[in-house]
Amino acid sequence: MPAVQRIADHYLILEDLGCASPGTDYWRLLGARLVALHGEPAETIGFTEDNYFGATIQSNPITRDGHQFFAEQRIMALALQCLAEGKMPKESVRQLRQISDRLDNWIPDFTPVLIHGDLWIGNTHCCADGQPALIDPAVHWGWAEADLAMTALFGGLPTAFYQSYFDNSEITSDSHERMPLCNLYPLLNHLLLFDGSYLRDITEICRRFA
Repeated sequence: MPAVQRIADHYLILEDLGCASPGTDYWRLLGARLVALHGEPAETIGFTEDNYFGATIQSNPITRDGHQFFAEQRIMALALQCLAEGKMPKESVRQLRQISDRLDNWIPDFTPVLIHGDLWIGNTHCCADGQPALIDPAVHWGWAEADLAMTALFGGLPTAFYQSYFDNSEITSDSHERMPLCNLYPLLNHLLLFDGSYLRDITEICRRFA
């Protein structure tokens, strides 16, 4: 990620990383370096302060129960906002509550790690020297699989990235089965911010898991 050069009340100055086209080893390196980021364990989930997921305030209370955190601060927090703004029917909220109450049926009790939090292809960057970097994070201590799952949205990343990630991490390829649950959070955020077809995607996940 770019280094912070200066912070003030109304601006943030970051390091200029330059720009180049990805080389043949770019995606493999990105996969391995994401594993390194996810190698920073934490005792709790959440973060030292709230921040933003796009334009949405992201609540990060320090919590020891990862399932409770993801259920309340990620899925239901945004589901209720969508309901309040008329972007989601009550039946979908009810189904999301059912899923939230049973997350431990599908998602293991993962150790929290430092994650990017908004990891899609648009937030990857090839520096001037050809090295990969990550930009525009919604950083917090969370589930590594949440980062990995979000990379699969909006077109996904090249196969070399995933091969490198799985070769260097303890996460196995069966995480693919849990990706829709992790992706409820970014999908709900996109529904809240942009409307569009995201309700259809959320409804399909609810139909599968509720």
